[in-house]
Amino acid sequence: MNSIIGSGQIRKYGKSAGKEVAYDLMFLDESCLIEMMNLQEIIVQDLSDPELFHSDSIHFMRDHICKRGRIIGVVSEKRLVAYRILAFPGNDPDNLGIDLKLPKKELNKVAHLESFVVHPAYRGNSLQLKTLGPAVRIIRDLNYDHLCATVSTKNYPSLSNPLKGGLVIRELKEKYGGKLRYILYQNLNKPISRNMKCTITVKNTDIATQKKALKQGYCGYRAIKKEEGFEIVYGK
Repeated sequence: MNSIIGSGQIRKYGKSAGKEVAYDLMFLDESCLIEMMNLQEIIVQDLSDPELFHSDSIHFMRDHICKRGRIIGVVSEKRLVAYRILAFPGNDPDNLGIDLKLPKKELNKVAHLESFVVHPAYRGNSLQLKTLGPAVRIIRDLNYDHLCATVSTKNYPSLSNPLKGGLVIRELKEKYGGKLRYILYQNLNKPISRNMKCTITVKNTDIATQKKALKQGYCGYRAIKKEEGFEIVYGK
């Protein structure tokens, strides 16, 4: 592991319910690969719905430690409890800028927020949001202009946090072999204003209405939790 890039306090749940512990943010290196894979497996085994998460191979993780991206880890009590993968896809066909119809000359300026994984005992600490700020600073420092991410249409926490962090829903389509995903976007030089003149609220399960709204120029900028599922606020 490399130098610390941030720190703070979080609560640990489970057997140690409510216990406050310190954490550090740091770049991960190849020595952490097995720990990352083990943490990912814990998440996969804990899933209520396989569509919620797209697993990464160890080759993907190795490739994004230093070549095609960076990996930020959250370390607490001397173990990895969460990590976030940043990717720089360049001209690869998996560049989300292609899905968003960005000009070809802009594709080399696109960065992805890839997988975010957190151990079940440390959920509820907004670690996804806590790692977003440092991730964006790193991406800016590397001179990328466009930030993209994919989120399951069923995953409220994973959607709510990046929306709070400034990203908006710009597309809704099948990715990763047929899994429905929101494609989120932020122009790091010209953030989209949240002062919308026209808004509509749509259930996350109403895919047809959401796709129609996106084609009409709306973007999703807020997620509202309900007793059953959640709703997305779209505006333009």
